[in-house]
Amino acid sequence: MAQKIIVTTLNKEEYLKDPLEIGLDKDWTKKSQRFDQRVKSQGVYIIHISAPTRVLYIGRTRGRMMDFAMRLYRHATKAASGNSKTYQALKT
Repeated sequence: MAQKIIVTTLNKEEYLKDPLEIGLDKDWTKKSQRFDQRVKSQGVYIIHISAPTRVLYIGRTRGRMMDFAMRLYRHATKAASGNSKTYQALKT
């Protein structure tokens, strides 16, 4: 039995109009204090650089305890990321 799946995507202007700025390493604490309710959500997320627009990573949260704030933390700090390629790209 075939299952119907519908995927809806936003256009570029729509998803770039309200970005969430993150800080890296020591700046993480200062920036994360200003996060809004979006970081308590779960689902698919895109880490991108706005100028020039470039997608660095597309991921999704997993499990009941994993939210966007935790996933961003694991990308934005050297210790939590294990110095990953995404972290290195964010540093440049």
